Amino acid sequence: MPTLGQLDERITIKSATEVFNALNEPTLTWASHMTAWARVMPLSGLEALDRGVRNAEATYRVFILHRADKEADVGMRIFWTPRHGRVATEKTLDVVYVRRVTGHLQFSELLCKDHT
Repeated sequence: MPTLGQLDERITIKSATEVFNALNEPTLTWASHMTAWARVMPLSGLEALDRGVRNAEATYRVFILHRADKEADVGMRIFWTPRHGRVATEKTLDVVYVRRVTGHLQFSELLCKDHT
């Protein structure tokens, strides 16, 4: 479990929202749910070649302070630009599992897969 000082990445959590375009057709868009300081940790990475096509998958563990008024949920997406590294490229992570971690502070632990 991280300390408050380790929440060093700024993330935006968005939820899927259905809107209607000019032709009155439903379209899926992502609306901001909350912005938070987080600890983002890569867990694993897998790269495979399937019939000449490269497939890569990365898994991340994300900790944020738990907020009762704004809870993250499975199916939401995290939009995050890593502060560390040479290239600042935004990453999109799909939230696949959420659990609350209690202790001195309450955190939400989010397991995510790289969508980008």
